[in-house]
Amino acid sequence: MFMSAFIRDASPALLTKLEEVLASTDNHHYPLLLAYGALAAETTEESEQRIVTFLLNRMEDAENSTAILTHYIHALGNTGSPFALDTIISFHNHSDLEVQLASISAMRKLVHSPLVEETLHSILQTTPAHHEHVVAIAETLSEGYKYLEERNVDYVPSMELQAALVEALELVKNSSRERRGTDWDESNPDYDIVASQASRAADVQNYPNHRAYIWGKQLGVDKANIQLGAGFFLGYHPTCPNLKVFGKAIVQANLLNKWSWNILHAEALMEKTDSQLRMKLYFK
Repeated sequence: MFMSAFIRDASPALLTKLEEVLASTDNHHYPLLLAYGALAAETTEESEQRIVTFLLNRMEDAENSTAILTHYIHALGNTGSPFALDTIISFHNHSDLEVQLASISAMRKLVHSPLVEETLHSILQTTPAHHEHVVAIAETLSEGYKYLEERNVDYVPSMELQAALVEALELVKNSSRERRGTDWDESNPDYDIVASQASRAADVQNYPNHRAYIWGKQLGVDKANIQLGAGFFLGYHPTCPNLKVFGKAIVQANLLNKWSWNILHAEALMEKTDSQLRMKLYFK
C-alpha cells in the first residue's frame, strides 16, 4: 500500500528529494533505485526523461562494479521508458553474464517493442547453448505479458520469437551441461509443495526433452513445521512446438495440521501448446 501511494505522488519536489538521497548514498540503495525508476511510469513525459537521465548519469559511476551496474540496469528497466531502451539493450552483449541477464530482464516492460523482440530473437539465434539466456528470456516474456495485460495492452510474442525459443531449447538439450531432470517426477512428499507428483509426472511425459531441478525440506515436527521448496523445469516436445518453462520458490508454515500460510511464494510459468499460450507471474 505504501509503495502504491508513493508511486502516485511523482511530484518534482519528491523527485528532487529522492535524487538527493540517492546521490548521497554510497551503496546505491537497490530498493530505492527500483522505486525511483518505477515513478517514470506514473508521471509526465518531462519527469520520465528526468528520471531516466538521472539514472544514466549515476550509472557512469557504477561501471567498475558489476553488482551496482546491474542495479542501475534493473532500475532503468523499472521505468518502462522508451528513453531507456537503447541503453538497456546495449548491455545484452556485455562481457559479464550477470550484466547480460540484467539487460534481458530489464526489457520486460517493453517486450511489445519491435526492437526488444528483434533483440531477444537475435540473442536466441546467435548465443551458444546457454540455458541462463533461455530462462531469462522466457521469464522476461512472462513478466512482460503480465505487466502489459494489467494495462490492457494486448501482446503475444511473435511466431518468429516463439520458434527461436523452441530452437534454443534444442541447443540447451545438446549442451554438455544438460541434466535430464530424472528427479522431477520422483514420488517424494517434500517435493509436492513445488508441484504435485501427478503434475510433475505429466511434465516429464509431455515434455520428454527437459532440464529440471527440484528440492524440498521440512523443518520441525508434524504438527508445527515449516516447509521449504524450490524447483525449475525447462522442457519441450521434439515433434511439436510445445514448450514449458516453470520456476517456483516457496516457504510455508503449518500448525496443527489445520492452518497454513505462505511466508514466501514466488512462481513464474510460460507454457505454449498448439492451442494456447499461458503465462503466469506470482509473488507474495
